[in-house]
Amino acid sequence: MVIQPFSSRFETPRVQLSNEAFTNTGINLFFSEKVPFADRTGLRFAKNIVNLFEERIGKLKKKKGKIHIYELGAGTGILALRILDYLKSRNLSLYQQIVLHISDISRPTIAELAKIGKFKAHSSRIVFEIINAVNPRFKYKPLLIYFTDLIDALPCRHIQTINGQIFEIQVQTFVDDNAQVVDTVKYPPTALNPKIKLSLAPQLIKIFKEEYRKIPIDGLKNMSQEEKLDLKKLTSIFINDRIFNYSFSAKHCLRNCLAALEPGGFILFSDFGTTSKESPDLSMWSEFGITIFFAVDFYSIKQDFEKSGSTVMLASNTPGGPQEMLFDTLGGDKIFEKKFHKYFGWNNQQKIDEFLTKTKNILQSENLQKDYKLKMINDLYKALPQILRRDYQILNDLALFHQMFGFDKQALMYTRLIENEYGHTAGVYCYLIRGRVYQSLGDFILAEENYRKASALNSPAAIYELANFYMLQKRTHDYIKTMRKYLKFTNQSDFLKSLFLISTAHEITVDIASAKEVLGQIIKLGDQMKNISDGEKSFLEQAKTQLAVFTQKSTLDYKGKSFSCIWDQNTIAFLLGKQFTPWTPDGLNKPVETFLGGSEEAVVYLSEELTKLGWKITVYGEPSKKEGIYRGVRWLNYYRFNPKDRFNILAYWRNPQMIDLSCRASQIYFWTHDADLKSFFSEERLSKLDKIIVLSRAHRKTLPNIEKRKFLTSANGLHEHFPRIKPRNNPHWCIWTSSYDRGLEYLLAIWPDVVKKIPDAKLHIFYGWQIFDIRFKNEPRVLAWKNEIEQLMQQPGVTHHGKVSQTEIEKWYKKCGIFAYPSHFFEISCVSAMKAQAFGTIPVTTTIGALSETVQFGIKIRGDINKPKVLEEYKKALIKVLKDPKWQAGHRKKMMRWAKNKYSWANVAKQWSDEFKLFKNKKN
Repeated sequence: MVIQPFSSRFETPRVQLSNEAFTNTGINLFFSEKVPFADRTGLRFAKNIVNLFEERIGKLKKKKGKIHIYELGAGTGILALRILDYLKSRNLSLYQQIVLHISDISRPTIAELAKIGKFKAHSSRIVFEIINAVNPRFKYKPLLIYFTDLIDALPCRHIQTINGQIFEIQVQTFVDDNAQVVDTVKYPPTALNPKIKLSLAPQLIKIFKEEYRKIPIDGLKNMSQEEKLDLKKLTSIFINDRIFNYSFSAKHCLRNCLAALEPGGFILFSDFGTTSKESPDLSMWSEFGITIFFAVDFYSIKQDFEKSGSTVMLASNTPGGPQEMLFDTLGGDKIFEKKFHKYFGWNNQQKIDEFLTKTKNILQSENLQKDYKLKMINDLYKALPQILRRDYQILNDLALFHQMFGFDKQALMYTRLIENEYGHTAGVYCYLIRGRVYQSLGDFILAEENYRKASALNSPAAIYELANFYMLQKRTHDYIKTMRKYLKFTNQSDFLKSLFLISTAHEITVDIASAKEVLGQIIKLGDQMKNISDGEKSFLEQAKTQLAVFTQKSTLDYKGKSFSCIWDQNTIAFLLGKQFTPWTPDGLNKPVETFLGGSEEAVVYLSEELTKLGWKITVYGEPSKKEGIYRGVRWLNYYRFNPKDRFNILAYWRNPQMIDLSCRASQIYFWTHDADLKSFFSEERLSKLDKIIVLSRAHRKTLPNIEKRKFLTSANGLHEHFPRIKPRNNPHWCIWTSSYDRGLEYLLAIWPDVVKKIPDAKLHIFYGWQIFDIRFKNEPRVLAWKNEIEQLMQQPGVTHHGKVSQTEIEKWYKKCGIFAYPSHFFEISCVSAMKAQAFGTIPVTTTIGALSETVQFGIKIRGDINKPKVLEEYKKALIKVLKDPKWQAGHRKKMMRWAKNKYSWANVAKQWSDEFKLFKNKKN
């Protein structure tokens, strides 16, 4: 469908929409890592201008009177500020001579710049002016006029010369019949309404299609005679036919500036443009809703002005990037020309690429020590030319590479260099890298601060990463809010997936009504869109399936009612919510189908024991299609939970955001299995709870600001599946049964030394990577750590069993003699340690968290296992215990008897039951 017939390039919808989008929303779109503007406002660029200016002042010997400098198109003002700061610190006497005229065509821009506080320090040296760069008028004769990224956006035409004839290549614009644009200005996204929104420019520009035709310029009605004569004069100096972009406005600007200079003055500008015979299709930034067809054709401008007798210098920069051009009224100054090429001619892309390739290879090498890697990179960096050590690409990639490979301190150092050099144009990756580093270091406040800075630049990748940060922090409401923002900036191939993730987030907070609403939006939008990818189709189908699941009735609903009801006095409801994978109590024996860790086991066994005490238990988890009664406990899907019911006893499990449902019950508890929830218990949430159930004294201390009466200190328990199978603990066999990121790397690191002392020692590793892979599938750094662990598990004496059933693990506890657990993880009630002691496996552990409470036999090493001295102490203790089977045997019977009595689920259930009854009596 044709939407505009053949027209000049500057009249096309793509360019018109581009200009409108830039005028209305523009400047913020450019503060991004994808647009290489930052280098031209950086300190290095400002220094180069000042150094060149000083050289010319020295040549002219201007020691008296005012010297006028004009900046055209001031933008954000940062380059002018850097020039003033640097000149003042370097050459105070020259600084006191100059007057810098900061100009722009926009009156509001000049008004805003005049308010910037940092300019006050230079108030005697600054004049703010309104100047039209296309037709500039100068009150004083300048010695220097400079500007960046100004005339490259002026109107241009595509011109082609053929055998002496001059043609304009005109453009016809059309859209595909299947083109589809989605309005993301409002949430949820909807098919585009007739009123085009400027924020949709990135999408609209992408669907425009163009075709060309050639028109002789003599027949053009939209080209003035002056412009035609200028174009003919220009092309007369060409030796060969060529295609180029021509801008009469750009040349008019340069001619006026050149005429205004005082003798010895010069013009310096940096713009994107063409430097050779290139196609007229060359453009940039269409993903931002901005399309620029370069008005600056350096190749033809240089020829044209040199033909007129001007001295023109063009830096030998990398094609496709910004270029510097200088017009000099003082011809024949060879020293000045040499310095211009020294300061601004840096065609060093090959050097940059070689340096970054070597750096990455060093960092990912497995054969080099950490300190040696850093020394090699530092030596390479120092060998770079001075001008490249502050290069935008080099600093960004150095920060990124060091962050990717775990060199956090160095990554932060490079981000500081970026910020110092480029100020507020530092770019998205500077802040993203900082966010990742602080997140890995556990400083979540600084991590969030930097993720928010990155996302404020409206980069879809940064917004998405901030959303994922919130999800990992269990801040689901913030995740939903951020994902809604992400929808405004991502492309439409991601809409249905993003909406589906939002619906899933609503499920996590058990806000099923909102989840159903979003699923309906997915279906509506998906049905409206004419062409969607296979990936998006899969999310559309998932949405339809999930919505159908939510609307299914269940015969197992309490009292068979789908509406709100009052629960009986002997009832308890556990709200687990959405899970990593669907599971039921039967999953304890079917590890391939699902996942049950210690926290999941606790729900299964405690609910069964409470049933034996006369309570009627309903668990709202995710049994999926396997809802039913399991050993007296009713298991329903979380989306059947009705927050409007009046419950007797209600226990939220693990997710504090469930408290926001504001359910009504005679007693409401929060059963926590995590140690990082300090920031989640606001006064409002605490007011909606009767008590928080913690699992140890150490666990209680992680919530120091909550009054004592709000806690029930309980514990996990253990269940023995095969009491008839008696332990036959091999004194030289060790077992690991926890998540691998809780300290396995330390055990594997010392294992070769263990085998040297005890050649028949064996290490049996259980748990698997399933949950780990789900959580960290998009984090290359973490997955690289996984690969390292898998390599270490290949060493002699180590067997990786992966994920097996709880019943199978019990048999292995009874086979192994030592529970080797050099943990750095803050355990709150370690079920693995309980089972180890109950089944005859002597613990050799650290004392972190509640391990000092849970483990009462074996060896406990104090201190940070990450420190070499502590790890060495742990290794010696493990070797000593493995070498002494008699010592092991002397402790086993007493340990097993104590653990089975101490950690009985029947005892835990009785504690809870007594608490419920006592609390009820107190309330009454």
